Amino acid sequence: MTLPFATASSASVQRARAQRGPVAASAVLLLAGLPTLGACSALPAAGDALGVDHTKREKGVCEDVGGQSRFLVVDWESVDRAEIEARASRGLVVVHYQGCKMEVLKRCQVKGAPHYDYVGLTPKKDNVTMRDSAEVYANIPVYAAKFDAKLAHSGSLDVNMTIVGQFDTARAATRDELEGECEGATHIVSAITVGSFEFTAANAVEGSAGVTVLGAGAGARGAQAHEVLNRDGEEARCGEATGTDAKPPFGCGALLRLEVVPIGQARREEPSCPKGMQWNGGQCVATKTDVTCKAGEIADKEKGCVAKKPDVVASAPSGPLVAPVASDCRDEASCKDRCDKSDPKGCLGLGGALRSKLAVGKPSPEGEKARAAFQKACDGGEATACTALGEMKFQGLGIAKDPKSSYDHFEKACSGGDMAGCNDMGLALTQSSSPDPTHAKPYFERACGSASSLGCLGLGMLYRDGRGVSRDPVKAKDLFKKACDAKITPACKL
Repeated sequence: MTLPFATASSASVQRARAQRGPVAASAVLLLAGLPTLGACSALPAAGDALGVDHTKREKGVCEDVGGQSRFLVVDWESVDRAEIEARASRGLVVVHYQGCKMEVLKRCQVKGAPHYDYVGLTPKKDNVTMRDSAEVYANIPVYAAKFDAKLAHSGSLDVNMTIVGQFDTARAATRDELEGECEGATHIVSAITVGSFEFTAANAVEGSAGVTVLGAGAGARGAQAHEVLNRDGEEARCGEATGTDAKPPFGCGALLRLEVVPIGQARREEPSCPKGMQWNGGQCVATKTDVTCKAGEIADKEKGCVAKKPDVVASAPSGPLVAPVASDCRDEASCKDRCDKSDPKGCLGLGGALRSKLAVGKPSPEGEKARAAFQKACDGGEATACTALGEMKFQGLGIAKDPKSSYDHFEKACSGGDMAGCNDMGLALTQSSSPDPTHAKPYFERACGSASSLGCLGLGMLYRDGRGVSRDPVKAKDLFKKACDAKITPACKL
């Protein structure tokens, strides 16, 4: 579990933090306390292996797409999607993913049984068009080879989706956190987008065997016909979804897209694509290599420079998440000089400078130096240093992980007036292996007062889901609005 603060290792998030200010930066991510993906007790049994190992395909295309971190599953058989859904209802899904082959490791799990949280959206329409073989293999890699002939015949494959939400985790699991039969494990499924979809082949010939023809009048052929290859979910039921839903509407929970991260690594801000392709906000598309477009655009191989479309479901940052610290020393050397003279502000600055070099799950000498600097600053009355020290211990950022002792630092920071420390304490209590939302409530309340709106998001989630308090959707909405008005962006989505 990670805490909702600016990502220390990401330059782009650091820039965004500077633009938003400390309060907004401290709320980059908050997905605590949301219900898990509902289990279906009567799901059909499915085999572990998904797709066929097509790694020998010409041009090594499967090796090229093996690193693609976000891809559609609309081409999968229903039993395969049910397998992912059933496993996700019990905890994070661990897989072996290489080339075009994915295998669900059903008897492998992450220690502590962390679960997926659901973020509801107002229903959104999205369309993906795959125009050539490279785009097919980049966007539906697991069963892509099944559609080679269909693509050659039809000219394009199209996916029309209604998206209502995403099951999500910010957990970046390391290999030593896996338990069970985990041989061959390579990735964790970090997000599952849900809704309804229809997967079609364009320009299908009307009346051919097994073809359902859409949009074709009497005698219409060619461009007016579409062959339905797969569909799931009811679009009408998706229209009932709202941004405050705790789960998808019944009949609108079809799996649309998976996002995976390598074991031990954080999620990417933007999915990777094979060579010669770029992410356009919704899919990997083939691009022109000899064209340079301005920021926010891609060089589509057919249309030239076109604007990227915004992600329908944005990927939440993960990895080492920390609240910002501020010091008046100029650089690491000057901060160290002042810290050596027992200046708390200097120690705070030194800890912040050293922290930028650290990684979760990787204790290091720099981590120990940062810990010692923050400890001196905390002992010297710098409340934000107490928060920073608690975050290091809670996540194991550069030092040994010690969640229980992090509570003392969050408590001291909160008592010292640092609202990020109060919010952290609430989050630590709700995200621990034994959640305690009742005791988290007063910490969120303190961080959601006249001087701060940071805790309003966490408090709103408690009221929305009835965790530690009586369920009150109206109060939850008011709290989300207060957080949104303070530019805490996840609250605006809720």
